[in-house]
Amino acid sequence: MAIGKNVKRVDAVAKVTGRARYTDDFFMPGMLVAKYLRSTIAHGRVTKIDTGEAKRMPGVEAVFTHADVPQTKFATAGHPYSLDPEHKDVEDRQLLTGNVRYWGDEIAIVVAENDIALQEALAVIDVEYEAYEPLIDPHASLAEDAREIHAGSKNIIGESHYNVGGNIEAVLLLFSWRIAFVFLGIVGLILGVVFGRFGRGGNFYGQAPSLSSFRAIISRPVFWILVILFSLGISSTLGLYTMLPLYLVTEHTLDRNWANTLVALSRIAGLVMAFVGGWFTDRIGPKQVLMVVFCLTGLMTFCIGFASKDWIAIPVFIQPMLAVCFFPAGLAALSLVSTDRDRNIFVSLTVPMGFLLGGGAVPTLIGFIGDISTFGLGIMLIGTLIFSGTIVTAFLKLGDPTGT
Repeated sequence: MAIGKNVKRVDAVAKVTGRARYTDDFFMPGMLVAKYLRSTIAHGRVTKIDTGEAKRMPGVEAVFTHADVPQTKFATAGHPYSLDPEHKDVEDRQLLTGNVRYWGDEIAIVVAENDIALQEALAVIDVEYEAYEPLIDPHASLAEDAREIHAGSKNIIGESHYNVGGNIEAVLLLFSWRIAFVFLGIVGLILGVVFGRFGRGGNFYGQAPSLSSFRAIISRPVFWILVILFSLGISSTLGLYTMLPLYLVTEHTLDRNWANTLVALSRIAGLVMAFVGGWFTDRIGPKQVLMVVFCLTGLMTFCIGFASKDWIAIPVFIQPMLAVCFFPAGLAALSLVSTDRDRNIFVSLTVPMGFLLGGGAVPTLIGFIGDISTFGLGIMLIGTLIFSGTIVTAFLKLGDPTGT
């Protein structure tokens, strides 16, 4: 056997051509035939079974009931037998039973010389039952006074316990995705109302959007440079974050819960690093910070794409710490290339376009490359593009809101 490769079954050709032989295909001289007598009720107990007439019929070799065979239990499922109690199938049945648990349960076996004698013997076996109300509802079967289908089981024949992930996944199991989106929407509305009531804005009014204002902004090369930079900055955070858990699970075979936990923990340091990025922006300027951020973030993103499973956690933690430093410098650059009147339009055009490309096109590109090759290759390509932001930043001219 080999993972990731097609393996030809040794019996494939025989099965699809009909040459494979099964147990029922073999016949030998003097071979007998046997068949179960099955119950005609769904739930109950066999109180009497008379096999005398069947045993006396010509051609009948033997008739067996549950009283004639060992009361050895075995598993219905056909998995390989295991000595490990944690991996054994539940031993839930016997060869023949006097306790009927479903319509067609096996209560007797007739062995005869041929099918005709067999069918005639089955027809004359007399069976009497004490019928019980079938348990067809899981809640009713767990009631205190419910009759046990398997003795001593309290109608719970086996239990399995699973860890479904962290607290967020546990919450999502209780609520639908719609509820989650509604909750986020309500929180957003509340935050907007709070900011509108208590937030402090600047002492200026923005320009009303118009075709002439749009035309004036998009005609400036600095606008397109910032669109590219914001696209790369957002791709290093949201764009990569969207595909990272899938990459860790599929190509590094990390447990899903651990992959989600690793990605979530790696984002915590970003709360502090955003302030660090702002501090450096105030000290050395946004352009210099952007060049350093794109250089280091691109390298770390590239490392995520080719790091081994043993080392993958290191770049996964370091990359977002560097990537988040883009936003203080990027927003500062936006403010330096726009005037008080057109800044609202400048931001309204630049940031959404950055999200469209960095948060939409980039994950799509990683997924496309993952389908035709590997996710790691797609992430390395994005790392290379992010690194190229260092070169693009060199063409950024700050401090001239009305120029090019």
